[in-house]
Amino acid sequence: ELVMNTPYEDYEAAMANFDTLRALTMVERERIVHLHALVVDVLMRGVPGDMIEAGCWRGGVAIFLAACLEAYDRRPDEGPLREVWFADSFEGLPEVDVASYPGDSIHSGSDGIEILKKNSVESVQRSVESVGLGHRARFLPGYFSGTLPAAMAAGAFMQRGFALIRLDGDLYQSTIESLHYLYPLLQVGGHVVIDDFTDWRGCREAVADYREKHGITERIEIVWKNIAVVGRKGVAGVWWTKSAQVGYHPMEGPAVEYKGGAVGRG
Repeated sequence: ELVMNTPYEDYEAAMANFDTLRALTMVERERIVHLHALVVDVLMRGVPGDMIEAGCWRGGVAIFLAACLEAYDRRPDEGPLREVWFADSFEGLPEVDVASYPGDSIHSGSDGIEILKKNSVESVQRSVESVGLGHRARFLPGYFSGTLPAAMAAGAFMQRGFALIRLDGDLYQSTIESLHYLYPLLQVGGHVVIDDFTDWRGCREAVADYREKHGITERIEIVWKNIAVVGRKGVAGVWWTKSAQVGYHPMEGPAVEYKGGAVGRG
């Protein structure tokens, strides 16, 4: 209940008071329940790796992941405890780079969304420490274009990879960057969850471009569908289970050209 977004569950009231809401996540209860099932699944099947939320905002979902690990992953005799990476700028979305990622032109001005800007890594760290989960948390503050390759270059992710990655970057650029750098490190049998697939066109196009480029054919599943809402807004998030490795290493070779822009080394 600590991280749940009860105020957001009343959509009309939430939109009327959007910039004043204080919950730690905007994710609905149904999606939290679904995420719990995915965590239990990878732990029960012994899929190795940590977990990461790329675009964690106030940290609610990542805190929930850490709490799940604390409850179910108590096996120090089998190696280091799994951790959750909190990756975010902690100061809102980046200004869209239309020259490099023209698909984000529709999202121009999103860097001014106040509720995303009113945040800090220190406040999220305090929230994590307040529930005694600091030993499960790793923080990666900054925009993905810099932090993800820097963390990889430092070997931060390489030892265990990931059992679950949850991507909530909103934009084409943020989504394609997080997929490019993190998906190769997702273990086979692990899960990827895309939060913004139905709400942000740039995100949706990035997912489609990435899957096409690397021949990913696993079926995309809907996280949650609200039958009371008609159209895309009635669907909240998608996910799939990785069944095969992709044929590239994100830190080797030239930049990868996707339809909507390039990622990686130039």
